[in-house]
Amino acid sequence: MMMNAYYHMLSSPEGLRMAIWFSVILNVNLALLNMLPIPVLDGGHITLAIIEAVRRKPMNVRILEYVQTTCAMAIIGFMLFIMFFDVQDLPFMGTKRPTIHFQKAGEDTAK
Repeated sequence: MMMNAYYHMLSSPEGLRMAIWFSVILNVNLALLNMLPIPVLDGGHITLAIIEAVRRKPMNVRILEYVQTTCAMAIIGFMLFIMFFDVQDLPFMGTKRPTIHFQKAGEDTAK
C-alpha cells in the first residue's frame, strides 16, 4: 500500500515534493518508534543500560533472554498482522480499494 501511495503522490502535479515529504515523515516516525523502551529496539537497549547503571550490576541473562524473546515475538506478530490486512488490498484479490484523492491548499472540502 505504501507503493500505491507513492504512485498516487507522484501522479499528482506536486508529486515529487509530496513523495519527499511523505518519506521524511515516515522516517521520523520510524526513528521515534525505534526509541520506544521495548527491549528489542534501541530505546530498550538504552533503558536496560540505564537500569544496569543504576543497579551497578548486569541484568540476569536468563530474564533478559525471556524478555527480549517475548518482545521480538510480539513485534513479529504485529508485523504479520499488519501484513495480512495489507495484502488483502492488492488489486488481484478482487476487493474494491479506496482511492487516494489530494486537494490543493485552500480548496473547499465540502463538495
